[in-house]
Amino acid sequence: MKLVAIDVDGTLLNSNGEISSENITAMKKVVANHHIVSIATGRTCFDVRHLLKGRISIPIISTNGAAIYDESDRLLSAAPIDFDTVREIIECLLEAHMYIEIATTNQILATRNGRNLFDLELKRLKEDVPSCDERKLWKMSQSQFSQFGWAPVDDFHKVLTADLPVYKISTFSFNKEKLKQFRVHFADHPKVDYTASSSNMIEFIHKNTNKGTGVLQLAEKYQIKPEDIVTIGDSYNDFSMFHRAGTKIAMGNAVSELKEISSLITETNDNNGVAYALNYQLNLVE
Repeated sequence: MKLVAIDVDGTLLNSNGEISSENITAMKKVVANHHIVSIATGRTCFDVRHLLKGRISIPIISTNGAAIYDESDRLLSAAPIDFDTVREIIECLLEAHMYIEIATTNQILATRNGRNLFDLELKRLKEDVPSCDERKLWKMSQSQFSQFGWAPVDDFHKVLTADLPVYKISTFSFNKEKLKQFRVHFADHPKVDYTASSSNMIEFIHKNTNKGTGVLQLAEKYQIKPEDIVTIGDSYNDFSMFHRAGTKIAMGNAVSELKEISSLITETNDNNGVAYALNYQLNLVE
């Protein structure tokens, strides 16, 4: 038996934010052949279930490993950020006028005026870098608002309570200098780590929690050895699970650094790269 852990954005999803029937069919074939197929993503579990649309029930390593669910949506493992640290991060982001998302059990609490913030930032970026692809960048920012469970918030101080589990805090910005300052500020924090699914994001999670630890926990549940773990991904937050896997498959559209440490490179996310990997590059389908 093997465990296949598949990233979502830029991997399972195509450029239109959809999971193709080809990818779903290939995943079902692998499951039917008595292997474990799972999702490993920075997204929440409820958002992933919405994307899957009931076509397949599989384990989900969500919010970069901070919450792990089995195929029946039972919570197997949880590592929320402690309340004092949540407040510390939120205060820093508010002070810098940053867009904020907080992933909780069943909602993504987010800055209500996020689109206005992105619009102002993009206008400033356009002034500094006239050659930037404004349409592409704007489309990238708008994907934040399409997440299932996204709930706008006017005042984070009024909704945050000590008994509300926070699995991830994210910020998105076109201001690379601001993002760099946050990375430096929280680099040695004793209670949180950060990762990113793109260069325009920072995602804060519980210390020593990532996709790699999540994949190992799921593998242990099914008594699968690390050498029998297969990972498929495209971006920076996939490094941790690639380092834990016996077989690492980078998407054709993956960042070059991930391709360099990969066992195989499949097709792009717009050419059903997941299905190609499962059907033709691995011996997991009868």
